[in-house]
Amino acid sequence: MLWPERFRSPHRAVPFGSRPTAPAESDLRTLAAELIRRALRTGGERPVAADEQQAVADALATTLQPSATRR
Repeated sequence: MLWPERFRSPHRAVPFGSRPTAPAESDLRTLAAELIRRALRTGGERPVAADEQQAVADALATTLQPSATRR
């Protein structure tokens, strides 16, 4: 899976000729938070209360993790 440059860790080694590594949990949390922020930026009624926004982002990040790394 290719990730946009801003979601890649600059200190992580890139494997060549091997199976791609799973994205880091911090990258998934950053991506999920950005997706939620953009979704809520649209006008109209908010589908998520402001105090639940982080919980929704955390749940999304968890579902984006490959199944082998889920807790």
